[in-house]
Amino acid sequence: MLKQNLEENGLDDLQQLVDDVVPEGKTIEYKRDFYKLDDPDSKVREKQHAEMLKDISSFANALGGDLIIGIEDADGKPSNVCGFAAPTGTDKLKLRILQLVQNWLVPRVALSLHSVELSPGVAVLIIRVMRSPIGPHRVIYGGKQGPFFGRHSSGTFEMDTYELRQAFTNSASLDDKVRGFRTERIAAISKGDIPVRLTRAPKLVCHLIPSDAFLSRISLTPGELEGQFGNFPLFEFTGGWNRIINLDGLVVADSLYGEEPSAGYVRVLRNGIIESVADQITTHNPMDQTKSPFFKHDFVRAIIERLPYYLRAYAALNVTPPISFGLTLIGVKGMNIYYPGFERAPNPVDRDLVEVPAVEIQDLSGEDCATLLKPVFDTVWNAAGQTRCLFYDQAGQYRGKI
Repeated sequence: MLKQNLEENGLDDLQQLVDDVVPEGKTIEYKRDFYKLDDPDSKVREKQHAEMLKDISSFANALGGDLIIGIEDADGKPSNVCGFAAPTGTDKLKLRILQLVQNWLVPRVALSLHSVELSPGVAVLIIRVMRSPIGPHRVIYGGKQGPFFGRHSSGTFEMDTYELRQAFTNSASLDDKVRGFRTERIAAISKGDIPVRLTRAPKLVCHLIPSDAFLSRISLTPGELEGQFGNFPLFEFTGGWNRIINLDGLVVADSLYGEEPSAGYVRVLRNGIIESVADQITTHNPMDQTKSPFFKHDFVRAIIERLPYYLRAYAALNVTPPISFGLTLIGVKGMNIYYPGFERAPNPVDRDLVEVPAVEIQDLSGEDCATLLKPVFDTVWNAAGQTRCLFYDQAGQYRGKI
């Protein structure tokens, strides 16, 4: 099978599919020729658009997978990495695919595109479609409500009433499970049901929850988790990490045995869920004579820098997106966020618990975590009476400082 990090796949990886005779199935399909998306005949063009949208949506409505264009197959088994003609390159083709998917599939489908050049003007294109937690997805080409497509080991099929009902039910229940897990754990952390000793100071909690965690598709061993120990850094580095294996999975902290309170911990469950907690997230502005608590800005940078490590661990453990990222602040009523030019922020946080709506991670490369997390940090700043997080400029670009 292809590598988890799509960009790392090259000709050798494609040839390996042929050598190993990896057959088509629920998560992989081969096509020799690229779709005729701009055929001069409007009927041919529309048929090709519909065909591509059907193929992509069927992956999203099932387990996700790779649609590989430029590999010949015989009875569903790859026989030759031939490539297809792309005399002007594949960049325009990628944009065309993204445009059609954005316009004619609802809800929108998350996908990644990667091309492998075989020779000048000849390439293979991999369309990696993420399994979606918000399906089922429908083709609405030309403004017409089209069918829903699914996938099984033999290929694509049109979903019937029972399958549609099941898909809608699964989507709703998965959402509920993610929200329910966060709610349950926040309540437990607030009560002190945690694997290490922390102080009673305000806390910052981040949860990474793979959709597959609730579908019995992830079962990681303690050895696998311990092998990724270096990819589970704490949000606040205090000079060293310790780790311990328990029944739930792996716990990483700077103090595990109760001699001293820890600055936080990272708890990784066997089903792939990561719970990263930071303690003592407030400080005092020396200019503020009232000694009101202020949020430590260092945590913004720390989260942006640490998240790629967690995603790297997921990639190594073959945990696939989508992954829900949620941030929660506990015990922060009265906390301020420093505002340049003022000794005090416009308004302190007016509630003890700030649970920020989750964002969805579809890419494990971690290349642009700052942009992904901007809505999260904006919400934290909103809680303290400000319109946006000031680590970003007016155009939304991360600056790394205020």
